[in-house]
Amino acid sequence: MAKKYTFDFKKQVIEHYFKSNDGYGLTAWHFQVPVGTVESWVKLYKRKGIEGLKPVTKQSCFGV
Repeated sequence: MAKKYTFDFKKQVIEHYFKSNDGYGLTAWHFQVPVGTVESWVKLYKRKGIEGLKPVTKQSCFGV
């Protein structure tokens, strides 16, 4: 199962990425997360803004 990260943690990682010149690798190392995770969060942020980092809730589809 994939590890879950809080919205606040993701926001902190993104803020660090954009305020520093660390890039994906050093940002990942600094926060002890995989490089691909940082890269995907940055891409989400660029496409959807801060809302893109919030957890997605799945709605149930049960017939009535």
